[in-house]
Amino acid sequence: MVGRQLRIHAARVEEDSRRQEILSAQIRLLYANANTGVGVTILAATTLAILQWGIVSNFQVLGWWLYMILISVSRGTLARRYRRASPGYTEISGWRAAFTIGAGLAGTGWGGAGILLYPEAHLPNQVFLFFVLGGMMLGAASLLAPRPEAFLAFLIPTGLVPTARLLVQGDQMHYAMGLLAAVFTLATLITTGRIYRTVDSSLKLQFENRDLVEDLQAAKSQTEAVNQALELRVQERTVELRESEERFRSLSNASLEGIMIHDQGVILDANLAFARLFGYKQPEELIGKNGLECLLSPESRASIHERLQQRKEKGPLEVTGIRKDGTVFVAETDSRLVKYLGHDASIVSWRDITERKLAQEERQRSMEQLRALAARLQSVREEERKRVAREIHDQLGQVLTAIKIDLSGVVRELPANQGDRTSSILKLVDETIQSVRRISTELRPGILDDLGLVDAVEWAGEDFEARTGTKCRLNLPEDDISIDPEQATAVFRIFQETLTNVARHAEASEIEVRLAKDDRDLTLEVHDNGGGIPEDKLSNGESLGILGMRERALLLGGELTISGAPGEGTTVRVRIPEAHPT
Repeated sequence: MVGRQLRIHAARVEEDSRRQEILSAQIRLLYANANTGVGVTILAATTLAILQWGIVSNFQVLGWWLYMILISVSRGTLARRYRRASPGYTEISGWRAAFTIGAGLAGTGWGGAGILLYPEAHLPNQVFLFFVLGGMMLGAASLLAPRPEAFLAFLIPTGLVPTARLLVQGDQMHYAMGLLAAVFTLATLITTGRIYRTVDSSLKLQFENRDLVEDLQAAKSQTEAVNQALELRVQERTVELRESEERFRSLSNASLEGIMIHDQGVILDANLAFARLFGYKQPEELIGKNGLECLLSPESRASIHERLQQRKEKGPLEVTGIRKDGTVFVAETDSRLVKYLGHDASIVSWRDITERKLAQEERQRSMEQLRALAARLQSVREEERKRVAREIHDQLGQVLTAIKIDLSGVVRELPANQGDRTSSILKLVDETIQSVRRISTELRPGILDDLGLVDAVEWAGEDFEARTGTKCRLNLPEDDISIDPEQATAVFRIFQETLTNVARHAEASEIEVRLAKDDRDLTLEVHDNGGGIPEDKLSNGESLGILGMRERALLLGGELTISGAPGEGTTVRVRIPEAHPT
């Protein structure tokens, strides 16, 4: 009972420690972004004050601007003090509160701008004021997302105070603008909350991965210790062989391992190391016996019989030996044909490699665990990219589109002489929408999930041609290829990495892309007419891009080959089987 309580207490302590680590990491992210927020605040506040000067009370504009500059300088100073202090996770509560207060004061300043700098008789200046406030809220959604208290302290006053000011204006247009501002504030809060949950999940996964890597490193250290112990035992065995009896001195001089001489399996002579390898005290106990029958497993006897029939030197052979007490071990043997007392015989050296085999198996398990971890990280990364891309496209895209539509309606009601200023605002909104779409596409092309691999490859090739000017010839199936989504993602990412390498290094004017399903295998082949990849770059193992491409193919049971020569271009070929091991 006491032991169970201690384990529960230890688990709680570990969980609390992990929460503090995550909180510390989140606070570091906030302070890392602080200078960006301060710079944007000073620039936006100065721009807004200049445009509202003379339209709103100059005293109010100057007072508000000085307040925002003071808050920005204070937040910048706080960020510098934090970087100099580099506090641990046990000292983070005060820095957390100070940052939240700073964010709240900044949010109060921007919310106050919706009242103090509100020009009742100048609609374009009203629109620009709320456009600036909306932009500051969107910026805060990315910079303050690591902690909810920080973004809530900023977004709530920044969004709700101007919203209330519009609603109390009284006329129908301002009431509609107030409702839109409220919807935008709510959407920004929801999106920022989702970004916070994504950051929190990513940090948890990062710390879990760190613990797993530490465990794997500990396992590696244990394996190295086993190897060191094995080397020590080999050294001890060498000393034993050197102390063998005089009649085995010639054999010991030839080899420091277990040695026997046999004729068709019958043991003619042996050294002490060989006897002890099989659990015997003296080699005389083995002389005259058939070693194939009493020392080897049935499977190993067949291999030895085949060698004896051929009477040829075949090099090392792994066999399973049986000791006197019945225990089995793995040995590596190496035989040579010799003359012994005038007759043909074989001299065989024996090495116990049981522990080495166990160490190799442990190392193989460690490699498989690392590969499984890499596959899991790759899968989580793709899912996170897909989810973030979808939320950016669906949430921010819809909100920006709605703003554009409503803003266009407002613009149509303005006098004709106000067209230049409003058109620049609409152009800025259009550019923001395009940026959201581009970021969403770079994170995860929706065409890959919606239309399939063939259309995604066609889109990526055409986009590459449009961006680089390199001619892209596509040889694709007319219909989409039905494959597993994991396979489609891997092939598409390999294709993207290949296009990136062509753009960076190949200096090609044309590439040819072929995608096909041959004999139940999916094949992607990309050939460029560039300078060709040198052989030393293929074999030095320093290209992380090529290593990542090969690992993606290997995780799906496939293979990736790269061939090329200077002046003849480069060909990248990846083959993925239809059914791959999981």
